[in-house]
Amino acid sequence: MLLSLVIPQITLQNVYFPSDSLQENVKYQSSAQSFLVLGILATGLALGRTGV
Repeated sequence: MLLSLVIPQITLQNVYFPSDSLQENVKYQSSAQSFLVLGILATGLALGRTGV
């Protein structure tokens, strides 16, 4: 599950933001936000299922 969230983010980062990271910072942060939220959701669901 974790790899399914990390691999697309790394791929998008290398494809869309290779040249100037400072100029593309806002666009990168907005695209990374969805992966962050999905990661938090996956973690919450996993912890909920284990009873922690």
